[in-house]
Amino acid sequence: MDYVVISHEHYDHLDMRSIQFFQEKRIKFLVPLGIKSRLTYWEIPAERIIDPDW
Repeated sequence: MDYVVISHEHYDHLDMRSIQFFQEKRIKFLVPLGIKSRLTYWEIPAERIIDPDW
């Protein structure tokens, strides 16, 4: 797996435990605007988060 795609911020699409499962892997996250800060708060490195303006 290369990417995790998160479509929106609802609890059924953005779960802290699920995100942290990928924390030690080298997977990148493709997220909408506004979610990058939450992932970095959950200790996902910012360089692994892609947040295009879609």
